[in-house]
Amino acid sequence: MGSIDVTCPGCGEEFEAGGELAGQTLDCPECGAKITVPKPKSAPAKAQAKSPAKSPAKAPPPPDEDEEIEEGEFEPEEASPSRGRKKAAPGSAGREGARRASSKTAGRKPSGRKTGPGGSKKLVIGLCSAGVVLIIAIALIAVVGGGGKSGDGDKGGKGNKEGGPGGSGSGPTKEGRSKYEKALAEAQGAEDPALWTEAGNAAETAGMKDEAKAAWEKALECKKDFKPALKKLGYRQYSLSSEAGEYELAGGRPFAELEEYIDKWLSPEDYAKTVKLEKEVIARIKADLQKRADNPFYDASRQVERVLATREGLNSRAWNVKEEKPYLVFEDKGPKGGKQIDDVVTERKLGDKLRMLKTMYKYLMERFFTPVGLKLDERNPLVIISLQDRKAFDDLHREMNMPVPPFALAYFHRIHKYIILYNGAFEGSGGSYLENKAASDGVVWHEGTHQVVNAVLNRGTGENTSESVDLPYWMNEGIAEYVGSLELEDDPDSEGNDVYKPGCLNVMRLREFWAALHPDRFPMAKQAGIKTSYAVDVERLLECHSHETTARAIAKMYKDPSEGEKAAAMFGTGLPYYQGTLFFYFCYNFENGKYAERFNKYLANSFKGFYYPENFNEAFKGVDLGDLTKEWFAYIEDLCKKHLR
Repeated sequence: MGSIDVTCPGCGEEFEAGGELAGQTLDCPECGAKITVPKPKSAPAKAQAKSPAKSPAKAPPPPDEDEEIEEGEFEPEEASPSRGRKKAAPGSAGREGARRASSKTAGRKPSGRKTGPGGSKKLVIGLCSAGVVLIIAIALIAVVGGGGKSGDGDKGGKGNKEGGPGGSGSGPTKEGRSKYEKALAEAQGAEDPALWTEAGNAAETAGMKDEAKAAWEKALECKKDFKPALKKLGYRQYSLSSEAGEYELAGGRPFAELEEYIDKWLSPEDYAKTVKLEKEVIARIKADLQKRADNPFYDASRQVERVLATREGLNSRAWNVKEEKPYLVFEDKGPKGGKQIDDVVTERKLGDKLRMLKTMYKYLMERFFTPVGLKLDERNPLVIISLQDRKAFDDLHREMNMPVPPFALAYFHRIHKYIILYNGAFEGSGGSYLENKAASDGVVWHEGTHQVVNAVLNRGTGENTSESVDLPYWMNEGIAEYVGSLELEDDPDSEGNDVYKPGCLNVMRLREFWAALHPDRFPMAKQAGIKTSYAVDVERLLECHSHETTARAIAKMYKDPSEGEKAAAMFGTGLPYYQGTLFFYFCYNFENGKYAERFNKYLANSFKGFYYPENFNEAFKGVDLGDLTKEWFAYIEDLCKKHLR
């Protein structure tokens, strides 16, 4: 039994079903709609041969003389330009059923080339017969087609009664309109997208384009994402290309502007626009990836720009940016559209800051970290935001919720890891230009030390690093204050640049230590009724891990709890600064560095996270902590006599 042509009413796909499936109902493999395989109409073979309703099939080209054809191999059916090749219906007789030749196409029985005697003659005779049939068919078309009136589908020639796509241009036939009206009647009131799609398909077959479009659109009203109707209306489903997915992994989430289109069915116009947009986005990402490859600070610079753009009062300012490993400096030029600092001036300021910061960085690495195998991962820059004036400085730290005292010149932002400063000078005391500049630059060195220590210990490299190391309060402030205790020299050989000498005696911190040792001579402590020294010994200093533990260490020294609470509240915050830095100074300078090697050993363990008292005792093995405290306090007393008036 021959094959039967079947069209799915849901999605419009065409199939060939084996004759044995006639009258059965199957599921469409494309959309799942029900398909009933029609029974073939029986008609005399002679009547079918004489009917002029269909044009004779074009004879296939003769095979090449050298081509070998396997016995029983069928020639494939020629694909329709609008539909493509028909598919095998579900349940048909396997691959052979799908490849079975249709009686409408070849015009001859499929056969292979005979290899025995006479095979060539049979092939020639077959070809000649096909040629004669073709000539007769062309003549019949010319005679029959010329007998009717142009444009009259019912009274004219009998070429294409069905009309519709690929027809002779005539209107819909009564049969075609009748089928459409029947399908339309079934669809109306049902709210079934499959029925409306079938009605549209019937209209399309009848050549009724407007009615077909209206029916398919009605199907989408019933179900907006009904695939068969979307296909018929020319819609296509958009999703990101594989290339876009690769760039998405490389660049985070750069396709946000395309998210609304992903996995949606788009009209031909919108689909073309979306594909064009995707190409533009990929081109931008490629450019960004190249910039990242050329400049390791590119991402960090964009991040700082985004932060500044969201801060009130700073989003309208212009910036001069300088990148020089390991620093990335943003120098404030002033408001956009307003009076700005000249580029020459900002370049000079940037140059001065970078020289100072790089000098500090080199000192810290050589003095503390390189000897113990620690280094900074310089792919992550140390960011400096330098503001033009005090107002901009106050605006920024207010926006960032940072409680900065009014006399502060700079601070280290522990979340963003930036140093934020402004171009001012220390105004706490009189003195020469160099003295004031040393104090002002010392603040930058202090905050810069916090930044470098944090970067090296938390995202640096080296076998001694752990995932995260937070130094004790006294040590963290002690090392920053020690490094930031500067002396400046105006060396003529340095071409006008300042020569920095860090780790010097900090007279201001020495005065605070003296007050802690002698509260009865310190007016503020005397007025509060604090008579006993609140300077902690070495053992209690090692307990000062935070503000709270520092306050407890002070309070424990007093027999009178109320006096201890007053002393802790008044001096707990400042104690790690003056006692911390002067313990560093004592260990490195007492008796020509008597304890320097031991202290460096303890610092090296602390940088690994082992800063507990037992590790200090291990480094200072054989040294009594009580005796160490006496030496330390006596050394401070001597310094006070020499340097304090």
